[in-house]
Amino acid sequence: MKLLRLPIQLARAVLRLPYLLILGILDVMIWILAWINRKLGDDEPATTSAPAPAPRRHAGGRHLLDNEPLVGAMRDLRLSIHLRDGDPASDMQATLRYGDGHVLLQARGAPAELERQLLAALEPDAPDAPCMRDGQVTEARYVRDGACLHVLPDDARGGRALLVNVATLEQLRAAVHQGLAHADTNADTNADDGEPASPQAEQVLVHVPTVPRFKVNIGVGIEVPIDQQPLVERLMAAGARRAGWSDEEVYLELDTLAPRWLLQAYPDPLRQAKLRLDLRLGEHLSQSGRGGFEQSAATLLAHAETQDGHAQPVQERGTFVEGSYVCNGVYLAISAADYGSPEMIIHAIARDTLRKVLASELDRLRSELTPA
Repeated sequence: MKLLRLPIQLARAVLRLPYLLILGILDVMIWILAWINRKLGDDEPATTSAPAPAPRRHAGGRHLLDNEPLVGAMRDLRLSIHLRDGDPASDMQATLRYGDGHVLLQARGAPAELERQLLAALEPDAPDAPCMRDGQVTEARYVRDGACLHVLPDDARGGRALLVNVATLEQLRAAVHQGLAHADTNADTNADDGEPASPQAEQVLVHVPTVPRFKVNIGVGIEVPIDQQPLVERLMAAGARRAGWSDEEVYLELDTLAPRWLLQAYPDPLRQAKLRLDLRLGEHLSQSGRGGFEQSAATLLAHAETQDGHAQPVQERGTFVEGSYVCNGVYLAISAADYGSPEMIIHAIARDTLRKVLASELDRLRSELTPA
């Protein structure tokens, strides 16, 4: 039997020879290509590439996204006052600095004029103050709802992102008053104090952020059980807008419908209606609360009490989309103008201002929804 199988085994070996030959040729070609690559690499001059800059970190220790703004506090506020050119007959110059010497405000004139100029720049309706160099914006100052923002390019990231340094107007006014009082009681401050010049940004604000003025408002919605269709139709006929639904509920936004209209649908809306309260900074949705009125209101009030250090960015596939931040007593909601865009929209408000306005708005709503 073994002799009879020998021709079959020889035939199989002969049939394998072409495949083995092809594999051998491929191995030789791969070896030749690898040898050529090594030779070419040896002939090229050695090159060194500059090390990539270390990723920026948030104060909490996490890495920032490429286009995520870095929010920081204006620390070590100080007002320096000295005579211009050292001439007692000349006007005085006042400079409000922070941190490593960043200049936030400057004023020139007599002492009374200095105070007027500095405090005018910190009024709620103070105009925006961009700083120009060669026709381009290098930094900008904004005053919004009890807060002040100093926006600069982030040189550490090649100017592709923003530095947003913040302080409350209360902190800045206190620094101004303290500096002026010190100047009145200490004659030595009427000389140049040797403060180093403000660090010059290497980059410019290629994309100047949009920092809108806005009104804090509370949007009211109601969730109606799906089996209460007559109530849904009544609310919609009165001006409510259907914004969503599920198998169990229909969600209606009151929109132009006055909240007190709910008194016609519920004997006691504060207790009986399942509400959704939306805290909005202008058109920006900041936080929502659901449930009874007091439960929803408590959610919004807790949001307004968020402490410094809060940073909650939202990303999609590694790209910054939006985020909320609380720093140095200032609440910020920052969002990209479009997906992946370096252009930012910044809503900013002092935390104390947000708390007071929110409490006032909730009291107004509570009064409207209380049965007579």
